[in-house]
Amino acid sequence: MSWILAAVYCGVIWLVFAKLRLLRLTLPLTIVLASVGPMLIVVLCPVFSSLHAACRGGRTD
Repeated sequence: MSWILAAVYCGVIWLVFAKLRLLRLTLPLTIVLASVGPMLIVVLCPVFSSLHAACRGGRTD
């Protein structure tokens, strides 16, 4: 799950800064992005795992 979140985060960063050039990538912004991304993944993984419906049979009846 964490690699999916990391891929989505990197994809959004790439779209905003490289492909669409919506914002300019400066050093302070690079530091913020490099620290916020992993923290967001660390926080969201336990949240998603606790909210995920668990079942043994693979059915959600």
